[in-house]
Amino acid sequence: MAMNREEEALRRWLDDLDEEDAFGRLADVVPSDGESLPADPEAEAAALARVRAAAFAKLGLSLPETSEDDARQAPREQRERATERRPATRRWRKLAAFAAVLAALFLALSIAAGSPDVRAQLRKAFQFLPGFGAVGNTAEQGIQYVLREPIRLDFKGGELEIRGFRVDDGTAVAELSGALSTMIDRFELHNGDGDVYAFTGHRSWSDREWTGTFGYKGPIKRTDRMALSFEGMDHTVPLPLEEAPGSDRMENLGVTDVRNGLALTAVAQDMSDGRTKIALLPQLPKGATVESYGMQPWDIRHPRMTNGTETLELSQDASFPHPNEFYFRKKDLAPSGYVLTIPELILSRAAFPRESFSIPVPGVGETIAVHRTIDVQGFPMTILQVRRLPADAKANRNHDVLEVDVDVRYDAQAAESLLLIFPANGDLKFDEATGAMQHLYLAAPEKGRTMRVEIERIQTVFRGPWVLKLR
Repeated sequence: MAMNREEEALRRWLDDLDEEDAFGRLADVVPSDGESLPADPEAEAAALARVRAAAFAKLGLSLPETSEDDARQAPREQRERATERRPATRRWRKLAAFAAVLAALFLALSIAAGSPDVRAQLRKAFQFLPGFGAVGNTAEQGIQYVLREPIRLDFKGGELEIRGFRVDDGTAVAELSGALSTMIDRFELHNGDGDVYAFTGHRSWSDREWTGTFGYKGPIKRTDRMALSFEGMDHTVPLPLEEAPGSDRMENLGVTDVRNGLALTAVAQDMSDGRTKIALLPQLPKGATVESYGMQPWDIRHPRMTNGTETLELSQDASFPHPNEFYFRKKDLAPSGYVLTIPELILSRAAFPRESFSIPVPGVGETIAVHRTIDVQGFPMTILQVRRLPADAKANRNHDVLEVDVDVRYDAQAAESLLLIFPANGDLKFDEATGAMQHLYLAAPEKGRTMRVEIERIQTVFRGPWVLKLR
């Protein structure tokens, strides 16, 4: 079936569009040969509505609510879609390239028309959430209100800290920690109208301290006065909530540096106790999380803060710290300002679906040379040999163990290098000078000449350095 005249005009219009130029032509989006959009307003509305929906989705924004006039057009548009022929592949590649431009135009028109929903999404696409060291997305969670800095309370003979609190359109989350004597399993939030919201959560603890994340599912009516109550406390605790700082770009939440394609943003916040808190916000490869920013005792390269003349001490919360949050105290400032340098990040990626590889199973006292290179989530690793270690009570081995020698091809000059693989069942040993794995230790199977090793996750080092000149 041939395309109708309007679709053919649109196809030619899109074919003439320079995709590389598309994003810079918001003020001049017209066909190069003078042709106009489909003359039939209903066909034009249907086509643009579909592109508009896809473009908004691509940008991670929800569509503004449709007006009654738009709603009346829906049945007609549905009938038109039922009779449409799927366009050619090349046309849709052009259409996809142009979708972001159309989305920007619709955003501009909506803002000019005074659409508060779209204006709020554009202005507050990302919000920094102090107390959590994280970023919220208003397109998914709505505008969030947060506790700017922790509240510390004397409670049951110890200190209880309300480390973070956030409220969005449909949920509320709090993070608490403190001395073990202050541990709770619930608390209540009160607003100025007398409404009460009960929070429950999950806790973990050591022999002296505890931490917990508590939540409430459902809308919460915010009023000028909000307060918390705890069983065993004879007064309520005022909870000052304010709109979280936001921007349409994560980079604009603080100071950003990009190394090897990875952007790292530092958000600085002056605290009432005289310290300055730094939260690091990375934009990571898909599926990756940061295990360490260099503040762990076993890290090889550590962050460094200077004020232009001397190195300043960096610290973290004494108990259950967020790995991406640091504190320092400001001193006399040199012209160069405060500079935070992050040499490298230790990243983790879960193996999903599970990856696995096979190894031979040697007999007692045997060693089998392998020298086979495999791919582990895009990184090469060579299995060198497998030896069987007999059970030895003195060495805490209650059964035979397979020692697998590996070479993870550690490269000190690479932007990212494999360090460790974590087997689903087993242990490992690494080179303390580099952090790169050298041996895997696996329980020997009772029978069989081969066995499969499942990989649970991998760890890599991603190198900078990121140099962040704080304001």
